[in-house]
Amino acid sequence: MVQSVLTPPVIYFLLALKPPKATLEEFDNKRRQLLWAGTKRLTGGKCKVNWIRTARSKKNGGLGVLHLKKFARALRLGWLWRVWNLDNKPWTGEEIPCNDTDQLLFAAATTITIGDGRKTKFWDSAWMQGRRPRDVAPSLFEISKRKNRTLHEALHANTWIRDIDLQHPSFSARHLAEFVQVWTETRQIHLRSGVQDEIAWKLTESK
Repeated sequence: MVQSVLTPPVIYFLLALKPPKATLEEFDNKRRQLLWAGTKRLTGGKCKVNWIRTARSKKNGGLGVLHLKKFARALRLGWLWRVWNLDNKPWTGEEIPCNDTDQLLFAAATTITIGDGRKTKFWDSAWMQGRRPRDVAPSLFEISKRKNRTLHEALHANTWIRDIDLQHPSFSARHLAEFVQVWTETRQIHLRSGVQDEIAWKLTESK
């Protein structure tokens, strides 16, 4: 009943929205009530095992109840995957329900093969040895006047360099050090005209 009645409506909700932590906790509270008491009231004495263990798979000693917080993040990573692979959809370019932690996890779990650089974001994609340039050079990212360029646009005539606000009042030696680091990486990139950028998952079911 927990899996087939209470959980599916929540999944439908999670597909499009990023709910607050308190909302997920309230959903879990309702699921606990049904699982252990079958009523609207639940006391700690009725819980046979804690909720974290309940949400483990059966082969790992749990009951196989879906872990909403982890599953919600997995669904959000699906949005980031769709941005890459379904760029002709009506919602492309609109805000998606992903936070920076989702972006970092997606970057760590995927690998990018650069082609013409038209799908890879210069600052936001993890093309820099598996890391996003905005994380490697955060100070430089902050004073860049154009943060949404693709790799193709940024490397053309070194446009990304012209985007840097050299007159910014916070400009310092740290910016110069980060610039050298990013510049060194860009010198190793060779775009291939007519070849589309590709992305792949690093992880498998067994990892």
